[in-house]
Amino acid sequence: RNSTEIYNDDVRFTAVELPSSSSLVWVSDTYDPWAKVSMELRGKPTFEITVATDKNEYKATDSSIAATVTIRNSGTADASDVVLTMDGGGLKFNSDSSTSRNYGLIEKAKPGETFSTKFDIPMLWDSTDYTIYGRIAGKDIKGKDYVWQGGKTIRVVKMWDLSFSKTATSNMFMRDTAVVSLSLQNKGIVELNSIMVSDTVPPGFELKEKQDMVWTIESLSVGGTWTTTYSLKPVEPSKGGHTIPAAFSTFKNNGKSYNTASNTAISVVHGTKINITKTLNASSMKGEQAAFEVTVTAKNVGDLKANVDVVDSQPLPPNVTYVSGNTSYIDKILNEGESMTFSYIIAVNQDDDGEIRLPAASASFINLMNDEGTSLSSMPAINVTSNKPKLQNTQTGGQPQGGTQVETSSGTSSGNPGATEAKDTVTPGFEGVFASAVLLLVYALSRRR
Repeated sequence: RNSTEIYNDDVRFTAVELPSSSSLVWVSDTYDPWAKVSMELRGKPTFEITVATDKNEYKATDSSIAATVTIRNSGTADASDVVLTMDGGGLKFNSDSSTSRNYGLIEKAKPGETFSTKFDIPMLWDSTDYTIYGRIAGKDIKGKDYVWQGGKTIRVVKMWDLSFSKTATSNMFMRDTAVVSLSLQNKGIVELNSIMVSDTVPPGFELKEKQDMVWTIESLSVGGTWTTTYSLKPVEPSKGGHTIPAAFSTFKNNGKSYNTASNTAISVVHGTKINITKTLNASSMKGEQAAFEVTVTAKNVGDLKANVDVVDSQPLPPNVTYVSGNTSYIDKILNEGESMTFSYIIAVNQDDDGEIRLPAASASFINLMNDEGTSLSSMPAINVTSNKPKLQNTQTGGQPQGGTQVETSSGTSSGNPGATEAKDTVTPGFEGVFASAVLLLVYALSRRR
């Protein structure tokens, strides 16, 4: 016969089939009893809660926040003593709106119930997110308490709103003037006071007239607009366009700063721009003499052709001598993207460690619009390492062995009788060999030119 057992008040086990009492499974030699059992979980209520609002984002000018909650018992048992309670997460309920509802019994698998309410919109200086919750409390058939919750997050934006725009002349030549305009509009619902506006001079420009780049707006009423302009003079062309950076505004409320940035702009400046480089075929030497090849290159990276003079004729440093080659290129027309190069040979004669820095080369131009300009190259350096033997003191206590003292200023010695004069020595004949090698190197480089 069927037998039923309840486990932990939540699971019901039922024996639905057993072997008969005369079955051989009960005999000791063939003992092997069995049973077919069904298992059933006790039904429980479960609620689905959905919160919907008429918007996802609210402004201070909106009338209210309308929220609708839908609840449905999707469980396997009825729920009793069901109460829905709304929570605005910090929002205040509208004065004529309900905050809760008592449903009593809600049967399983029945269509959902809905509940609507409204919240007031707070006046905020900072945009804030709020989560609106719907909470259900209820009991199952055994009186056990349950709580379910669902919610939705909405945003209430700040009540102040500054619209900041920046414009600049978008296309011009080097001789032209760029006009920059700044405009602030109060699109919020409160008047703003003591607004500070700041801007910077962009790279590639300079102020046409000296002025302070900070402005103070004493008061900006709701819907009001503030505008100012200033002029820039281009100092460098840019066919790709100079970036005009954003300007900034700031004001304070209750000690806290609020900032707004404008947009950026692009200003294309047509003109000639000469990049000039000066390089050496080597950056160091060891010994007293060496020859170097100096290369000067000028390139028009602007978008207007020009007559260009490139000169590298500044006085050379001591111990550096011009040998051969061109040191200038005069009246050369360079179109956009074109370059010119010349080279010459110098000889360096220095027997001490140190650095020799060459003067910069210059490139001056004038184009068809009578724009003029000058560019300078870098100043390349030669590091010199001497071949002179380094004096090393191998004595201890500051005294030479044998008690001899050496006077380096006069080259004489004293102390022991018979001491001889100390002199630096150079192997004879090597100076001429080294000088000949340097001259051969200079000749070879000049022949290559």
